[in-house]
Amino acid sequence: MYLHKQIFYHHPSGDEGLKMPKSCLEAAVVQTWKNRETIGYSRKESPGLFFVLEGVVKQMYQLETGVRRLLYTTHPGYFLYEVHFFCVKDRDSFAVADGQVKTAFFSREAVYKLVDTAPDFCKLLIRSSVDKLLQSSTNQVDAGFTNTSLRLLHVLRRMGAQNGNEVEGGREIAYTQEELAEIMGVHRVTINRVLNKLARDGDIIVKRNRLTVLENGRPER
Repeated sequence: MYLHKQIFYHHPSGDEGLKMPKSCLEAAVVQTWKNRETIGYSRKESPGLFFVLEGVVKQMYQLETGVRRLLYTTHPGYFLYEVHFFCVKDRDSFAVADGQVKTAFFSREAVYKLVDTAPDFCKLLIRSSVDKLLQSSTNQVDAGFTNTSLRLLHVLRRMGAQNGNEVEGGREIAYTQEELAEIMGVHRVTINRVLNKLARDGDIIVKRNRLTVLENGRPER
């Protein structure tokens, strides 16, 4: 896979001060998940929190049309299902392993005990929740582009600016149409059509699994 490794909904990594302490992990159950396996439990249950130790997790939700949309990717050092845990309501999103994933599962009792006794656990929980709040704000900005072509162009430009490789005339990014479809919440056929249109309009240059976002393209609005 390509896009999740440089997706604009980026979780920082390598923060030595905010890794899960070993003393906290003693209260958890470590689990391993296979590629594309759904991580978690039923929609009406909230037995605890999952913390990503290894691998990449896709946080998804399914539209009424049946299309699955990618909300963001979660990397090691972040929790899953915090909102569902604290609000205790039917979960409208789900987490899927993107490759092999290892998680630490904390029961509800363990979470509340650690919140009272382990400051580093609280820091991790707050950081994870705040990052996802920021990502939700990003989603709202993207949703403001009602035109699919302009919305995708906006997404590609942001990806290029943050994670693209500088090349002549613009910034190059790796992608797959399937992952762009997940981000946009549309079918892959739509992504293919819109990419072709953006290429004809001179906004991008499309290659196999790579594209260049041109600096001299049209304004977004």
